[in-house]
Amino acid sequence: MSEQLDFKFYFIGSNGNKEGFLAKKGSFDGAVLKVDGNDIPIAAIGKALRRFDRIAVTIAAGGGKTQTFLMAVSGSPGKKLHTLINKAASQRHAEARKEELIKAGKVDRFRTEVCPHCQATVDLSGFEVTPQFYCDYCDTIITRDGSGPKDAHTFQLCDRCGYYSQPKVFTVLYFYFLLVVYGWQSRQVHFCNACMRSEAWKMLFGNLIFIIGVPVAITQLCRAYFGGSARSESFKGLDGANALAVKGKADKAGAIYDQIAQRVGPAAGIHYSRGLALLHAGRVEEAIDPFERSLADCGNYHAGAEKLYVCYKKCNKPEQAELIKALWTGDDEAIDAALDKIAAASS
Repeated sequence: MSEQLDFKFYFIGSNGNKEGFLAKKGSFDGAVLKVDGNDIPIAAIGKALRRFDRIAVTIAAGGGKTQTFLMAVSGSPGKKLHTLINKAASQRHAEARKEELIKAGKVDRFRTEVCPHCQATVDLSGFEVTPQFYCDYCDTIITRDGSGPKDAHTFQLCDRCGYYSQPKVFTVLYFYFLLVVYGWQSRQVHFCNACMRSEAWKMLFGNLIFIIGVPVAITQLCRAYFGGSARSESFKGLDGANALAVKGKADKAGAIYDQIAQRVGPAAGIHYSRGLALLHAGRVEEAIDPFERSLADCGNYHAGAEKLYVCYKKCNKPEQAELIKALWTGDDEAIDAALDKIAAASS
């Protein structure tokens, strides 16, 4: 049992706003999460996701179903709570997974890695050993031998465009003044620099007439153009490639992706973005190769697996699609059946 963390929080309603005026009390000791008098054992928690000061906790609801509740925990307590919940929950799930495999006589399939960034235990049972592995608790691709770029842990998929990038928290602010009425609208977004460029330009022009919001807009414009991959030695040019991909210029983007991949070595995220650019351009069959490369570098990268499954289905390759699904679910019989079908089709 770890040291108890006490924290204050607000429940988040269906409208996305905090409920109540006074903060509630909660605690977590590694075994039980206490929120407003309710005890949630770690065995019932799937994982916790965090964005800004919001934490979403997924718990088992019985009958194989899950439910999620949202709470706001500000500052370092929120960050620490998110890490501690996932560390404890992932360890518990790994133990349960091992017990299942022992009962099934397949304990040799059991394999885990500890994420060096969030300390969560990543279940890699049944996946091939590849140069990288993916931690779905902190959304990070890790190079196993430590040879990857030092800033690789700051790169993940953008909430808006879905490309592999370096998303950050940006503030979007609009100030207005109408005769005797004035006010402002402010929100935070988690975008990559390429996506934030268009948002920052809109914010600049929207604030020009009232001036006050212009400094904030200029600040975000500078961050969007001179931050992100522009400041990364290994991933330099990635934001520009993603911007080209979003505009449908898959070939120009692909040339930059290839240059970056050659620089960084194992590059599941870069290959994924190259495949996504081709997929969005309607070149589905061509997208198969980069998605396969993505999984060859990171065997448990679910984003690559999902898109590869889509490509196989659209290209009328049901056997390969079945194999992807079987590998992901760990169904040995389905894997053997899919491999037999592929062998029969190619003979």
